[in-house]
Amino acid sequence: QWGGSYEEMDEYIASLDNLYDLNPRLWRLQGEPAGNRARRAFRRDKFEEAVQYINEALTYGDKYTWLKDSAYFNYKLGRYDAAIENLKRIRSYGRGIEGADFLIDYMEKARAGSREAEHELFWTTFLFET
Repeated sequence: QWGGSYEEMDEYIASLDNLYDLNPRLWRLQGEPAGNRARRAFRRDKFEEAVQYINEALTYGDKYTWLKDSAYFNYKLGRYDAAIENLKRIRSYGRGIEGADFLIDYMEKARAGSREAEHELFWTTFLFET
């Protein structure tokens, strides 16, 4: 994603260590390698690995795309409570509110055992909106 290797990403992030106090947003950059690895694992259908990586990324902050990814990865694993929690965090930031509300409603029904069709098309739109 950064046009290089994970080693280069780690080296760059390490070079910023003394700047975190000056700009707290730089702290979140430490989660980028894990966030990138999460998406790569998910594309290879390694859902558990994807969740582990995205959880690691989220230890560095609530980045919107990480929250969306975490919600989707957990949804795919049938972990509706975890997915709903991430969607509520998204909603709390005021982004993607309509999509998050729709998906929360859907997952609450799925968690209750409803046999509604999956909303993969909606998920795709929600995940990749800007």
